Amino acid sequence: MKKFVGYEGLFYAIFSENNIQVKEKHNLPYYNIAETKPYMREIEINLNGQIEQVELYVCPMPTSMLNAIPTKKLTEFELDLYMNPPENSIVIYDRWIFQRYIDFIFRQYGISHFDKFIKRYKDKNIKVIFNFAFFEPNEYESLNYFLMKYDYSFDCIKLTDYELFDRVDKFVFSKIFNIFHIVGDLMSFEIDSLFRKNLVPSIHNLFVAESIKNPDKLYSHLTLKPRPHRINFINKLYDLDIIDYGYCTLNKIMYDEYQERIDNGLVYSTDNCLMQNKWLYDYFKNMDYRGYDYYSKKMKDILGKNFWSHLRHYFENKEYKKSYIDVIGETHILFDTLFSYFSEKSYYPILTEKFFIIYGGNRFYEMLEEFDCYNCLDLFGLDKTYYQIENPYEQGDIIANKLKELIDKKNSGEFDIEKYYQENKYKLINTKQKILSKYTNSIDEVKKFILK
Repeated sequence: MKKFVGYEGLFYAIFSENNIQVKEKHNLPYYNIAETKPYMREIEINLNGQIEQVELYVCPMPTSMLNAIPTKKLTEFELDLYMNPPENSIVIYDRWIFQRYIDFIFRQYGISHFDKFIKRYKDKNIKVIFNFAFFEPNEYESLNYFLMKYDYSFDCIKLTDYELFDRVDKFVFSKIFNIFHIVGDLMSFEIDSLFRKNLVPSIHNLFVAESIKNPDKLYSHLTLKPRPHRINFINKLYDLDIIDYGYCTLNKIMYDEYQERIDNGLVYSTDNCLMQNKWLYDYFKNMDYRGYDYYSKKMKDILGKNFWSHLRHYFENKEYKKSYIDVIGETHILFDTLFSYFSEKSYYPILTEKFFIIYGGNRFYEMLEEFDCYNCLDLFGLDKTYYQIENPYEQGDIIANKLKELIDKKNSGEFDIEKYYQENKYKLINTKQKILSKYTNSIDEVKKFILK
């Protein structure tokens, strides 16, 4: 019998095609905390053509435990399943578990406790799956670089979606591994009520998009952090008088944070680093931020303080049904990283079978081209020369003008967006299935590691 330690969503993200049957749940002893206590879940799964019984051990994050007993070091909590996993088990680390355990131990307690932790894993013959594909190239190159590359002496596999670690020992590279993070994140929310009854769905049936039928708006532009290229685009929507045709959002907390940076002259430092490039340097300080009161009259703050949950909110609250087209201002175009990159936002419309157009996301378009996927540019009368434009502000201006053209054609009766959507929906579905199939093929490398 195989034993795993990790959140259910992470386990299901690996074995999404393996006919998982969820069985009994057993509570485990733990410390006196308010959070959900750890438990063991019995699972029946098809592994390599054989029906296998699996024990999955699920443990809460250590924050409450450390707050409850502050004089005790994390490495001394014997009941914690990441500190003291069952012998011969397989531990699955995602970004948050990694940061709250391995990263925390190294930074807070030093090398002696770090070595103690690694020795315990080695002595207990623990295998580890590290998911280092979580959409943060800034951290791949800075905060987490050392511990990601560290030569842990226990048996492990490191998933990466970033070329920096391609062909590095113990790393397995695939551009599509970041889907693992999306699946794990979404399935970690409300697993019982939303994603699992007794049978865990195939990944192809996990993102079931409801039909879009004559939505109120033509396009959506969802803004969390008001980065300068996004504000440039938003201003263009206002100046062209097409803001009312879009479902547009803006988070007040994040807007106030950016405004404070402008007021204090701190425009060259964001996201806990100084890796910003010319696309931020040359625009942020002089960008026309017109004030939250100006924008909020037309743009809702739908997240408030719960801005961390925008991925979940998009799916659970069916924001995708608000419009036909998602316009996305990508994040990493503003940063000086070794390799161009994109965030999880570019996947949203694909998983919900919508039209999309992205500014600052040339790397994502290149990936779609490589996978022979539909990229929606024909809707706007554009071709691949669009994603050969380096400047995200220029791309944003192009998109705004193309939206204006679509709106004018729609209003004059020259263009029927509903008809176009229905006629081309098969292309959107096909792209979604290609992306998910590519992921399930790539994740086979992890299964081989588990079964060896």
